[in-house]
Parts: sequence; structure tokens; C-alpha cells
Amino acid sequence: MFTRRRPGPVANGAPSQNNVVCSAMKSGFTTRRAQTYIALSQPSFNIFSSRVEGIHNTVHNIIGGSSPIGHMTTVDVAAFDPIFWLHHANVDRLTAMYQATHPYEYYGPGAYLTPGYAMATFARIVPGIDGPLDNLATNLYPFKHPNGAYFKSDEIKTASSIWTYNYGYDEVPCTYASKSVLALKLYTQKRINALYGPDIILGPFLHGICKSPLEFPRSPVSIRLIHQSYGFELTKMYPKSTTSSETISPSGLSSTRANSPAHGHSTAS
Repeated sequence: MFTRRRPGPVANGAPSQNNVVCSAMKSGFTTRRAQTYIALSQPSFNIFSSRVEGIHNTVHNIIGGSSPIGHMTTVDVAAFDPIFWLHHANVDRLTAMYQATHPYEYYGPGAYLTPGYAMATFARIVPGIDGPLDNLATNLYPFKHPNGAYFKSDEIKTASSIWTYNYGYDEVPCTYASKSVLALKLYTQKRINALYGPDIILGPFLHGICKSPLEFPRSPVSIRLIHQSYGFELTKMYPKSTTSSETISPSGLSSTRANSPAHGHSTAS
């Protein structure tokens, strides 16, 4: 028995079409990259998690396919495909990055989960012993500590919580365990801007947070995005062929023009 990715015709044995999966993932890369940046810029964890859930679902459906359906599209069997674990490790990574850049010390209660209507799962009846809401104290069925107690979100609400389990990510490295919350926040912001930042040359007001300008989009885009988390307002993106770009101050009161070097990165969500 093999796991199947975006399987072909049933008449041919529904073989995996890895080439089709790769093509679909590549074609959607720019969109997912922008969606990831927007998600990481949200002012509350609830909004962030909702946006990441959408990106997460898209990847499942791209890999699993729809006619016929492959493993990654089906909740009951998705984990049989090894790529499931890589995909979910990346969701964990994005969560840690959000926690690092939105610590309670700076964002208050919004940095943590705001109670919301509970969702039933195969391991949980709603309403049940946990009540009608999901909150930081909700048992995370079916995952348990060695002592039999269920994990709770309250135990993993900060970026530093992953270090207690002896792992980290390049963007949330264990080497920052002895540094301040602000130091980690600034470091992770820098990595986010380098990997996912908007295709625009950012001004000096970011104080070195943006590692380098990213590659300009291949076609003009005119959008309005408010990135309160990163202290700037993006009002326009320019085509790759342009010779100038706009740098916007945090207050939006001034702008400058600069030549546009190209720089790309291919880390996908």
C-alpha cells in the first residue's frame, strides 16, 4: 500500500502525480508567501491562526488532489503520507515565529488565544467536560504528558516553550534562550522580513530589521496592507521591471525613491 499524492485516473491505478504536485506548489508559491507574511503581521493570535489554517488547508488540498482524492486531502489518513509531518512541523514553526514577534509583554492578551466557540473532534464532544469554549485551559485531546495529564495551550503559549522540549528553529533559535524577549522579537522580525516581507525596498525606519530588499513581483500590484506589527504601511508594489520603488515612513508622511536591486528567497509555507 502506497500513499498517493494528487492521484491520476483510477483506471490507471490512481498513481501519484508528484510532478503535478510540484508544479501546483510552485505556481502558488508567491501567493502563499504573501499570505504567510500577512498572517504573521496580524495583531491577535486568533486572526493569525485562522489565516495559517487557510494556508495549511491549501497545501493539504494541493498535495492530496480532489478527483480522485489522495491521502493528504483526507483527514483520517493524511498522516500516513510522510510529507504531512514536514507540513505540520512548518505550521509549528510559523506559530513559534508569531509568538516570538508578538510576546505578551508588548501585545498583551491579544498575543494569546482569545476564548472562542469550541470545535468537536473525534476525541472531544462539544459541549462536554471542557465546556462550550476553547481557551488556554482546554485539554488538547488526545495528546498527553508522560504522567497522563493532557497538554494545554497555556503550557505552550510563548515562543520559549519549544525550547523546554529541546528544539528550536532557525527563526526562533535555542541560542536566544538566555536573551531578552525584545532581542528575540527583533531577531525573528528580521528573519520574517527576509523570508516573507513585501516586495518593496523598506526604509531605514525598520532599523536593520529587514535583512535585504526582496525580489520585485513580476506584475504590478496595487494593494493596501496595514502592518502594525512591523511599523509600516504598504500602499503599492511596483513591477520587477521598474527602476524605482517607494519607501514609506511609519507615519506615512514622507517617501523617497531608490533604485531596486533584486533579491529572492524560495522558502515556501
